[in-house]
Amino acid sequence: MKKISSILLFLLFASVLFPQTKYLVYFKDKGISPNTKLLKSSALFEAAAKELSQRAIERRKQVMGDNYITYEDLP
Repeated sequence: MKKISSILLFLLFASVLFPQTKYLVYFKDKGISPNTKLLKSSALFEAAAKELSQRAIERRKQVMGDNYITYEDLP
């Protein structure tokens, strides 16, 4: 019992002393400007739509309407 409690105590101190840092990375150059409207017939729109499941597309259509692919979705 003493061994388990000492291990747990060590893990608690280790997590406080060495916290993990999370980073968000945003890519700025996707080949088009962020203000450009995506056409449904464009290759970029089709590539982004292929990455989404049909369930995700339906869910996005309920919230976002016909413009369910945004600049952030582009590969």
